[in-house]
Amino acid sequence: MAWEITGGPYAGPWFERDSVAWVWELQRSEDDEPGRTIVEVSGTAMAVTPDSLPAQTREARATQGRSEVEKHLTDDEIPPLITLGTTGYITAAPFTAEEPMEQGWWAQLDGSDADIEALTELFPGEPLRIIERDGSHYSRADAFRDLADVGDVRAVGAELLRRANGAARLARGQPTNVELGHPMLVSEEGQKQHFVEFTAEVRVTACARCRGHPSGWNARARAGRRRRGRQTRARASELADTRRQGREGRAGAQAARPEQPDMGRAIPPVRDRPCRRR
Repeated sequence: MAWEITGGPYAGPWFERDSVAWVWELQRSEDDEPGRTIVEVSGTAMAVTPDSLPAQTREARATQGRSEVEKHLTDDEIPPLITLGTTGYITAAPFTAEEPMEQGWWAQLDGSDADIEALTELFPGEPLRIIERDGSHYSRADAFRDLADVGDVRAVGAELLRRANGAARLARGQPTNVELGHPMLVSEEGQKQHFVEFTAEVRVTACARCRGHPSGWNARARAGRRRRGRQTRARASELADTRRQGREGRAGAQAARPEQPDMGRAIPPVRDRPCRRR
């Protein structure tokens, strides 16, 4: 008889580490004792974007651990603790064995299951191999073997996918939309190192005063100043001519006026004399 979820999720206990945990209660029958399991997700996995996480961690984070509980409803015993992180199961999931991954570069694929399956059937070997691990699909290629920089892995992987999508369009008559996710490097000891790319947008507003302009602004400004200078000099010359003509007109009018006698010289001044009685 399968287990049935009867309660949860409840806030889980603190394990003295950076993580989030949920408790789920289960019951098989009224005669059996109730069961309880704890699903724990690391703090780093809770902080990064969901697209950069493996499928099992991403689903556990979105469902508060229910996706992991449902995987064990048909088991005889429920695992007491399931812990997941940015690389999947931090410790192997109880009663399951994680399939090992070979040393080297693995590039995660993003796309629909139908498109990824079409590429898998079209490219069973080189130059591009598509392998499924822990619910996620990865691309493996001999072109990754000698690469040391993650940027080169992204560039080569994106080019291989571009060619693969084009070949699938020709073979199937319809396009496939499979894109490159984050690369992962597996060491010789089996440790996994994920490389997540973040994009930030920076907006800068600046005010600048320019004295020159490549479009010839200075030349136009100088031509305008010269034109205004010529106009000013022309108006000044016209004003000077007007004033000169005015002076000449007044001088001619004064010369044509008849000479007036000097009354002060023709009539001698009258002097006061004392009156004498006769």
